This record gives sequence, C-alpha cells and structure tokens, in this order.
Amino acid sequence: MADFSKEWCQRYDEGGMTGDFSVMDIFKDLNEGNYYPIICEGFGFVAIAKEEGICKVAYTKNMETGSVVWKNFADIDEDTYTSI
Repeated sequence: MADFSKEWCQRYDEGGMTGDFSVMDIFKDLNEGNYYPIICEGFGFVAIAKEEGICKVAYTKNMETGSVVWKNFADIDEDTYTSI
C-alpha cells in the first residue's frame, strides 16, 4: 500500500486525499539527532530526521549500497525525487 504524507496531499492532491501521516507531527516527536523510517510515495523519501532543529528527509541514492541523501524538508518539491 502506498503512503502519502499529509503535507504532500495538501500541496499536490486535488482529489481530497488527507494523507496517511504528518511529516511535521513525526518531526516534532523526534529527539534531536534521531530519525524515523517512513516512506512517502508522493515526495519519494524514506525517512524523517531532526538535525539541529531542522526537519530533514532522506532519499535513497543507491539501492545496492544503501546510501542516502538528506534534504531539508522545507526545500523539497515534487521534482526533488527525480533529481537525486
């Protein structure tokens, strides 16, 4: 089952989806320096983290090595996933 964040739905869905989870709710509950693995099919990220009080999301860069790229959540858009 595909999961979409509330934030993606508010920004891009015109069909009335409400989202399966909230990025900002998860971020607020995280302790500094921790991350929470969760996939947002809309934005394409695989985890949410709190780093120096900033909400970051991870994109898998290389499936074979498991390497990821962290981006500030405030800076991502619908093209971020395809540009990594």
